[in-house]
Amino acid sequence: MSTTSLKLPDELKARIQRAAEARDTSAHAFMVESLQNAVTAAEQQLAFHADAQDAWQEMCETGQA
Repeated sequence: MSTTSLKLPDELKARIQRAAEARDTSAHAFMVESLQNAVTAAEQQLAFHADAQDAWQEMCETGQA
């Protein structure tokens, strides 16, 4: 596992800490989970756009929707 350093604005760091405490977890675990969720969402969005592009290309080639 690699280590990454993030410079967070003080207000964001405080919000993360409050949210983590409310969920009875550490700020680190909260940030890791949040990043995992954000990456998953970004990957899903990219896959959706790729599928849409493929469908558009097929429609342009065949004339069928």
